[in-house]
Amino acid sequence: DKPETETKEPQTTETAAVDSPLDVEDATNINITEQQLISQPITILALGDSLTEGLGVERDGNYPAQLEAKLKAKQEAKRKADQAEAERQRIATEFTETLAQEQADISAQEDQQVANSFMQLIRQRLSQNWSRPPSARRDMETMIEIRLVPTGRIVGVNVVKSSGDQAFDRSVEQAAFKAEQFEEIKQLDPRLFEKYFRVVKVAFSPEDLRL
Repeated sequence: DKPETETKEPQTTETAAVDSPLDVEDATNINITEQQLISQPITILALGDSLTEGLGVERDGNYPAQLEAKLKAKQEAKRKADQAEAERQRIATEFTETLAQEQADISAQEDQQVANSFMQLIRQRLSQNWSRPPSARRDMETMIEIRLVPTGRIVGVNVVKSSGDQAFDRSVEQAAFKAEQFEEIKQLDPRLFEKYFRVVKVAFSPEDLRL
């Protein structure tokens, strides 16, 4: 028996080439991936004769030079298009964020106006319910903390900053407890109630009252 011999196929190397009959526009449309075009230089082999090399013409006018110029122009056009798109997206994002901030500011101002009107109501009710103790003076001020439930009912009152006069502090507490319930609080949006009126701090001073 003859020993078996292994026959190997000759290896071939594929080479992408641009033949000279193609014009420059055709050559720039060959299958080059976008990533190749952007991230790394490529080499295109143009096969042809002396005309391909550009015999008798300026170097910038020969076929390889024209092809290179076309490819560079495409790359530059894509770079500018990407840059323009990035700028467009930046402007759109900035506009959206600015609009959202303006709307948030308007909403916050409206919320504050509503809160101020209800705070004025609470102060007015305290003033109506307050009974002046003999020791009260115009420069006195007591800050109390009122705890409410969504129905507007008062469930707790504490003095958080004393006027220095116990009788005056106690009179302010009693004015709050006498109010018992602020019916108007029921009209508040639950979000505003939780934000502003679950716990309310009120500074009470007799400066505006006749003593």
